[in-house]
Amino acid sequence: MVTTFRITPRKSLTLRPPELKNTEHILAYICGLFEGDGHIKMSERNGLTAQICTASLELINWLQQMMLGLEVKSSFRQVDTSAFKLYELTWCGGNAERLLNALTGAVDGAMDRKWKVFTSYLEAESAR
Repeated sequence: MVTTFRITPRKSLTLRPPELKNTEHILAYICGLFEGDGHIKMSERNGLTAQICTASLELINWLQQMMLGLEVKSSFRQVDTSAFKLYELTWCGGNAERLLNALTGAVDGAMDRKWKVFTSYLEAESAR
């Protein structure tokens, strides 16, 4: 039996969703995706915003379905580049907060630089 660990040429264009059933594993996978291809920001106009971008439509559709299962709604956008298409999911306000709360603690040792904005947001909200 050969295990490929999904390392393939043009991985960003051909990445397929994992075959996971356990919610804990799904959240850990999404946390890893977010840390690689996502970002969190705060703005006066939109408040808390989280976003993931990938070239795999199949993966972005799976991600959107997984989040809907957690009652976290997102907006979808397709970006046409000269070489290929990119797909973005964006979560704003309460949906961003629910997404990030679901992912917080999904993986030990998550990259702090990705989560500092969310941590600051939570601190500001608890001070209100």
